[in-house]
Amino acid sequence: MELRGSIFKEYTNYNAICITTNGIIKNNGRAVMGAGVAKACRDTVKDSDLNLAKLLKKNGNCVQIFDELNNVKIIAFPTKNNWRDNSDIELIKKSCEQLVELMNLNGIDSILLPRPGCTNGNLSWNYVKSIIKPILDNRVTFISR
Repeated sequence: MELRGSIFKEYTNYNAICITTNGIIKNNGRAVMGAGVAKACRDTVKDSDLNLAKLLKKNGNCVQIFDELNNVKIIAFPTKNNWRDNSDIELIKKSCEQLVELMNLNGIDSILLPRPGCTNGNLSWNYVKSIIKPILDNRVTFISR
C-alpha cells in the first residue's frame, strides 16, 4: 500500500515507522540527520540523533530500533553509508531484509516506510520498488509527500 502525506502526521496508525538514515556520526556525538525524513525525526523527537549515534557506534549502519514516539517504534533504515553519497540500492535491499527480520522478532505488524532512496538519495521510485517489493510484505505501507 502507498500513502501520500507526512510520516509524523500518519504515524499513529502504525506499530513502527522507518527513518531513512546513513551511518555518519558528527564530532558532537550525534548522527547526521540533516535532510528529509531524518531531519523531520531529529526535529520532532528530542535527542533522536543522539540515540541513533549510540546504536551506530554499537551495531553499525543497520536496521535497528533507535527511539519511540507515543508508543510507536522508530527504526533506522539505512539507504546510504555517507550522507554525501547517493543512496545505494544494495544497502536498501539489505535494509529491507533486515527490516523483515526485525518485524518478525518484535511482532511488528504495521510499519510506515518512506520511499527509500528516492528523495535525497536520487533513485527513482519505480526502480527501487521493483527491487524491494518482492522482499517486503503487506505489513509495510510506503509514504511519500
